[in-house]
Amino acid sequence: MIYGAARVCGFSGNYYCSECHLNDEYVIPSRILINWDFSRFNICKQAKDFLGGIWDKPIFDLNQINPMLYKEVEECAELDVLRTQLQSMSIYLMTCKEPVMDEFSKDVWAREHLYQKIHHYSISDLLNIPNRTLSDTLTKMVVFGRNHIKSCRVCKQKGFVCEICRDNEVIFPFDLDSIFKCSACGAVYHNKCMNNNIQCPRCQRWRMNSCDEDCELDAEVTH
Repeated sequence: MIYGAARVCGFSGNYYCSECHLNDEYVIPSRILINWDFSRFNICKQAKDFLGGIWDKPIFDLNQINPMLYKEVEECAELDVLRTQLQSMSIYLMTCKEPVMDEFSKDVWAREHLYQKIHHYSISDLLNIPNRTLSDTLTKMVVFGRNHIKSCRVCKQKGFVCEICRDNEVIFPFDLDSIFKCSACGAVYHNKCMNNNIQCPRCQRWRMNSCDEDCELDAEVTH
């Protein structure tokens, strides 16, 4: 028989004896995701094993759980921008003839979710937000990616020319502060030239082509 006061687990809220609860201190994922609270709480051995098992697993979708953090927490807003840029850049780099992806992703090896599933975080990722370790790493990747894409002949050819002003400057979807991207077709324009109130030229062409094909099909059926 074990004597002594019962110990409450900060993770489950259940009570345990001193053999099953050693007063190990851990952060609680739900407290971080809901209240942005990184305080450490005493947890039982079972909870410690569970949290240790998911420590590096990107199972928390911030956009689903608490998207308000992107608006309320400056560091989260910054990471949203960085990861959106990286996702776009990775598409260019993966199709480049030069072997640049290894260099691009070396600092996040085994954490490819940081640019593939941009709203997913592990506990380890969350802990590296307040100290800016994560944002510093991703900023370094963005600088590398931008420098390569804008100087690489192959990657640059996959950029866009604004169809509104017809400027010769090649623009890219990762230049978030200066571009407008059509949510329907993915075409990229200068944000000073295009907005949601202007019809996208590419979408217009697609609709016209679709209409022409339908008309041709109707004519064939009629005859």
